[in-house]
Amino acid sequence: MINGREVPSDSELTAARDVVSSFLISLKNYDLYPSDHGSSRKLLEGIHNRLDNFLSLYGEMKISIERNRLLYKSKIIYEAQASDDNLAFVLYRDGLLWIEFLAGLAIAEIKVFFTILNKYKVSHDEPEDDIVTALWDANMPHVRYEAKELFFEDLPLLDFSRLNKQAAESGEVEKDKSAASSPESMNVLDMASGDGQWWSLAPEEFELLEAMV
Repeated sequence: MINGREVPSDSELTAARDVVSSFLISLKNYDLYPSDHGSSRKLLEGIHNRLDNFLSLYGEMKISIERNRLLYKSKIIYEAQASDDNLAFVLYRDGLLWIEFLAGLAIAEIKVFFTILNKYKVSHDEPEDDIVTALWDANMPHVRYEAKELFFEDLPLLDFSRLNKQAAESGEVEKDKSAASSPESMNVLDMASGDGQWWSLAPEEFELLEAMV
């Protein structure tokens, strides 16, 4: 263990890479045949044996998911360009942070998992139509996972500077309207636009007018 992180042995890391590699090959070929085809059953049995051997030796297999790569105990075990052909990207796109296989994993669970991955390999329009929802519905006892929540930082940020500017401009308009309606401004406006009769008012008359207004 280094800096609080468990570091896998070389043999464990090699075994993890081997399982993931076999998993990806089986996943791609599984989609070529009907689920009840002999080749499909053979693929499922093969990957089940590899996973079962790994789990019997190391207890569990937890895989962390990043945008274009998979990690086992902080070590990269798979990496490829971000696309729908990249399992890491597909899982990451639908919000998965990690996925874990536990000892006792059955062939039936692998079959369901393969079916889900192939179905949602391409992104769907409906937000609830994704891998996370499908995994939740499947409720496989030996497959655990964690998905990220929808945080506010995932949403487009509001430009509050523009809102403040608009509010300020609105305030200036209201201020101008208020100022324009004040007696002083009425005097100035009316005197400027009228026929000059305002100029003939005496100071006391102005005061009386202001009091009336």
